[in-house]
Amino acid sequence: MISPAALQKHVFHWYKKVADKCHDHNRIFLMHSDGDLSMLMDDLIAMGLDVIQPIDPSCMDMTQVKKRWGDRICLIGNVSNELLRSASTQEIEARVKELLRDAAPGGGFCLGSGIPSQLG
Repeated sequence: MISPAALQKHVFHWYKKVADKCHDHNRIFLMHSDGDLSMLMDDLIAMGLDVIQPIDPSCMDMTQVKKRWGDRICLIGNVSNELLRSASTQEIEARVKELLRDAAPGGGFCLGSGIPSQLG
C-alpha cells in the first residue's frame, strides 16, 4: 500500500527510533507485516528490527528468506492459515517438518502461522 521509497523517506527513520528505544531498554523490536517484504528486508534489518512476523507463505519462501536474511533477523511463521484450516493432520505435519528442517538450523526461526485465511 506504500511504496518502498515512501517508507524509506517517511517511515523507517521513525522505526529506527523505536528500535533504538527498545534496544536501550534491553527489549527486542518485533514487527508484524503481511505480504512480500523482499524489497524491504535489508532496510528493515538496517533500522534495527530484530523479529519479523509472519513470513507470508503466500508470497515468500521461508527457505529462501532464511538463506538470505536468517543470520541477521529472527523469522516467524510460514505455516499457511488456510493449510491449518483445511488440510489433513498429515499435510500439516509434513509442512511443519519441512519448515523445521529448512529454517530451524542455526536458530533465528520460530514456527508459526502465516496470513489470515481469506474466507468469503
